[in-house]
Amino acid sequence: KMTDNKTLSNLSSVFDSATRIQIMASLTVSPLTYAQLKKICQVTDGKLFRHIDKLIEEGFIEFEKERNDDIKYKRHTIYQLTETGRDTFQQFMKLLMESMI
Repeated sequence: KMTDNKTLSNLSSVFDSATRIQIMASLTVSPLTYAQLKKICQVTDGKLFRHIDKLIEEGFIEFEKERNDDIKYKRHTIYQLTETGRDTFQQFMKLLMESMI
């Protein structure tokens, strides 16, 4: 869980990208596949992978591979927020809103 002494500037290195914010915001609604995130973010595979890797490295999102029954032998990756990711993103949004007032 995040400590209360975090500031917007402490979080800016992780949330300095509109794409990362978009990924986090989208995953607050529900877990999503890579294809769904790509469609939402409208970025190249390379950029999306880099942003996802950064969020995984920070412990904010996690993934699991599931079999897709529609396509034989095909697996897809489902991404979701970790508890830390959810708490941190909520804190970031709160600080962002406070900074706008």
